[in-house]
Amino acid sequence: MRVVLFGTSSFSKLVKHYIQSDSDDTVVAFTVDREYISETEFDGIPVIPFDELESVFSKAEIKIIVTCGYKNLNQTRKDVFARCISQGYQIGGYIHSTAKIETKQIGQGNIILPNVRIAPFAKIGNGNIFFNEVIINHETCVGDFNYFAPGFICGGLCTIGNCNFFGLGSILRDAIGVGNSNLVGASAYLPKSIGSNQLVRPAKTSVESVDERILRNLL
Repeated sequence: MRVVLFGTSSFSKLVKHYIQSDSDDTVVAFTVDREYISETEFDGIPVIPFDELESVFSKAEIKIIVTCGYKNLNQTRKDVFARCISQGYQIGGYIHSTAKIETKQIGQGNIILPNVRIAPFAKIGNGNIFFNEVIINHETCVGDFNYFAPGFICGGLCTIGNCNFFGLGSILRDAIGVGNSNLVGASAYLPKSIGSNQLVRPAKTSVESVDERILRNLL
């Protein structure tokens, strides 16, 4: 199918590379809001203002993959996702051929990169990004619009909410809960459940409550 990527970041370029080299889909354009366009071409293909997209492609012939990253604690990606759906576009996702997905309970619009492992009986929501080498163990429930940096691991029976960021190599022990809009730093080990709007620092795995607006500005 023909794919349009929403976003023109380095991550968008990476997703284009994987789709072109690892699937039967074809990336035909990038799109962003008009005010963010500085060039009419990115990585060799057109950049089309979102409000003009329908004049170039019919909604039936394309799917949009939202490649906005973790900025603003994933809220930007969540908002774009909702806008695309409200305007009648098909939302697409991408799963790399080396990923091992052993559950059928996966929502729409997820981006799953090389060597990710998702174990049996896990449940995955919508619009999440799983970077390389992420491991989601058995019977873990993942909500919507989370970002898992390379090397993240969680044990089985965990519950992860929405709009969280998990840094490089961070680890959750088994059977714990993580609320919404948390920032877990690189290499942090989380041995117990946390609520929402928490900052988990890696050095001593300290956990502190922080206003969500401050957390968003850290990314």
